[in-house]
Amino acid sequence: NGREVDSPNYGHKLKWLGRLRQFLDDHCDPKAPLVLCGDFNIVPEDKDVYDPNRWREKNLCSTPEREALTNILNWGLRDSLRVYNQDAEVYSWWDYRQGMFGRNQGLRIDHLLVTRPVVSGLNAVEVHVDLRRLEKPSDHTPVVLDFEPL
Repeated sequence: NGREVDSPNYGHKLKWLGRLRQFLDDHCDPKAPLVLCGDFNIVPEDKDVYDPNRWREKNLCSTPEREALTNILNWGLRDSLRVYNQDAEVYSWWDYRQGMFGRNQGLRIDHLLVTRPVVSGLNAVEVHVDLRRLEKPSDHTPVVLDFEPL
């Protein structure tokens, strides 16, 4: 959900994230290999957005969204990119408007969340920014996980 925090869709997003956590509780084992990935439309930390003050408490960066993502992580998942890379300015999305990619004004909203067994086999996590430079790219860039077979 990329809508504003006062949109009904924002509430649906938070409910869905709660249901996702409940699904993990009911059907999954944090000690088993699991990769949960996708466009979560949530910026986990201030360092994952080009201008934290501009985005503070707005959609993608609101406290309830971040808390919902933290609740999912607390089930037993790790943010695979942050296992390898603690740097700021690692983004997976840039708005097409206003040349935001050229100015590296992006957000990290695409995540590969993994359980400990997957962490132990991680070889690399890469954000393929080069693909964003293609003639007709997506506004997202691929985030790729390389790990040993489990």
